[in-house]
Amino acid sequence: MIKGAMVKGQWQWSKESAAIVGAIIKVLSLGAYKREAAMHAGISESTLRSWTNKGAEERRHQAKGGKPRKRLRAYFELLLLIEKAMADASKALTG
Repeated sequence: MIKGAMVKGQWQWSKESAAIVGAIIKVLSLGAYKREAAMHAGISESTLRSWTNKGAEERRHQAKGGKPRKRLRAYFELLLLIEKAMADASKALTG
């Protein structure tokens, strides 16, 4: 489980979650696959997949007009960071 909270209008990860998320994003931004990013962060690929699925669930919920749900906010934030890291890596690799 990853955790964080809104502080003064900005998302902040808990200390432990920040280390995991940071490791994932660092490796993905270099162009690695999610499997390698999960291994680098010390979690299983299935855990990372579960977390991103929860983030996608929250995105769909909000897209349908639902109010943001606290219990899924961290997963949604992680999904956004992963997508950005992968897009940035793709741009860097393709020029």
